[in-house]
Amino acid sequence: QIAAYLGLPSHGYLCLSDAKVPDMQAGFESGMGAFAAALAPVNVVSGAGMMNFIGCQSFEKLVFDAEICEAVLKFRRGFESHDDDLPALFREANAGKGFLSLKHTRLHYRREVLIPGPAIDRLPQENPLGVRERCAAVVRGCLEKSVTAELPKEMAAELRAIIKF
Repeated sequence: QIAAYLGLPSHGYLCLSDAKVPDMQAGFESGMGAFAAALAPVNVVSGAGMMNFIGCQSFEKLVFDAEICEAVLKFRRGFESHDDDLPALFREANAGKGFLSLKHTRLHYRREVLIPGPAIDRLPQENPLGVRERCAAVVRGCLEKSVTAELPKEMAAELRAIIKF
């Protein structure tokens, strides 16, 4: 708050967890930390994916924390006023069309409504996967798509020589 008052940027490790596995404790601690950062406000938040305080990094938790950060950023931005004639919109919606069919909704829906990523399950049918399994599937997909480039042999040898004790 002091940094915000002075107009200075601020940084904090606030999206991390003391949990040892990516579980409900990890989600709760990361979520609460991210919201605390939004309310303070903190400009740069570190710690996404971190567990066991800062002892380890979890790719699955990183996927889930990205969802948390997206929701917190939406919360912090709030909803925009589009200076539309709201009474006219309500009359049009009540005339049997509903809000989802209005041009106004189509123009602003994606910007104003948080559409969660693959870690969050909002489907009406039962999904046998829990959040940890869904996040693990996202990680596997990313790792399968990733491309690893090998260093040229001369550069690799030079780096090995540098790090030898």
